[in-house]
Amino acid sequence: AMICDNENHTLSTANAANFETLNWSTTGDGTFSNVNAVQPTYYPGVTDIETGEVDLTMLTTAVSPCVNGVLDSKTLTIIRTVEADAGANAEICEGDTWQLDGEVLYTQNYSWSTSGDGNFNDPGLSNAVYTPGPQDIANGTVDLTLTAQPNTPCTAIAEDAMQLDIQLGVIADAGQDAEICANDAYQ
Repeated sequence: AMICDNENHTLSTANAANFETLNWSTTGDGTFSNVNAVQPTYYPGVTDIETGEVDLTMLTTAVSPCVNGVLDSKTLTIIRTVEADAGANAEICEGDTWQLDGEVLYTQNYSWSTSGDGNFNDPGLSNAVYTPGPQDIANGTVDLTLTAQPNTPCTAIAEDAMQLDIQLGVIADAGQDAEICANDAYQ
């Protein structure tokens, strides 16, 4: 069986009959809702999640005069929840580009998007370079969002945004050239 790391696992396909006692055990650090129930719920522990799998074992003892109990195990695979971090907010000068410093965990499927009109050299790179568009510059800011897709069976998408502020460049115009006499003032 396979679950996402934020889920519990009900052993709904487990089956046992004609037994004296029944006891569930784990190779991990999780717990059962009831170790003596035929179909308990397993709550994965921290080590289970970090390891990515755990064996769950049902041991039954026979009703007298029978003596042979039954031992059966199943492996539970635990898939990590995807994470995304777009990095810290930043500020650049008009005309500059920005190299992103995003990070994703537990996925290979992610991309950048913009709230503005600029573009990425490759939106599929965590450290893509963003070139602001004319509207980004006019607005003075743009949000850049990193979206990461989950691995099956997880369903939650991870998304994080950073704000890129764009400072307009200095504009200076001293005016047209002029000529004056040596004793005159010029405004």
